[in-house]
Amino acid sequence: MPSTWTSPPPRASPYLDVVRELGRTRNIYAQDLVFPPGIHGHQIGGSAAELPLEDGSVDAMTLHCSFEHFEGSADTGFIREAGRVLRPGGKVCIVPLSLGEYAFTMCDPAWGYDIRRDAEPIIHLFPRWGERHGRFYDAVTLKQRVLAPAHAAGLTHRVFHFENIMDLHPTCYTHFGLVLEKPAKG
Repeated sequence: MPSTWTSPPPRASPYLDVVRELGRTRNIYAQDLVFPPGIHGHQIGGSAAELPLEDGSVDAMTLHCSFEHFEGSADTGFIREAGRVLRPGGKVCIVPLSLGEYAFTMCDPAWGYDIRRDAEPIIHLFPRWGERHGRFYDAVTLKQRVLAPAHAAGLTHRVFHFENIMDLHPTCYTHFGLVLEKPAKG
């Protein structure tokens, strides 16, 4: 059983409570930019690309409805950090993994129009979405920004396609997920 998890912030979602209950572990942390910098109780403040955790100190990490919102190079930076902080045999689960036929950023114009054009030269405006930034990868940007840095950090990967999402709920949009694993020493 894992002894340490890093997960998204509690906000209005029951996610953290579910992870706590299922994991039955001592150390579960929520990480977010909105928290004060550093580790405070079970909250880690600051960028996920610069985690204040020791090398090899984490068994498992989950990113639930968060990875697509990492702006700039934070997505690639997080992948490198995951390789650093995971113990051998540790895993990262990213759901959803936003994939498309071409790379783009989706944003709600209510947040303004100052979205940086990173690897996605196309920006789709989605009024009333409620989010500032949502990155969608194509095969090329997924390999460049996520998979190649993961392999360089010693992580293996598995991309999952969830074919039965409508069976779960008609509003479900989680088509893909990603699991990264730091191989156990052996």
